[in-house]
Amino acid sequence: MDITVKNEGFIEKLTDDDALIIRLDRTAFSVSRNLLPDQARVGDFIVQTDAARYRIDPERTEKRRQELRRMTDCCMN
Repeated sequence: MDITVKNEGFIEKLTDDDALIIRLDRTAFSVSRNLLPDQARVGDFIVQTDAARYRIDPERTEKRRQELRRMTDCCMN
């Protein structure tokens, strides 16, 4: 099944059953935890690949982590 508008964003919160995802426009949506890769964790950037799957985008995830580290370092100095 082809997805015209793919859901994507950062994992904000994980529970046993669900994940709260924040899109780049700061809107939120929830997905079932079983649609995410087993290794998904808070802070990962995920992209919907089809109606029943998401994948982690490692480049966008790492870029955000670097930005957060830089911002934290700036605030601490």
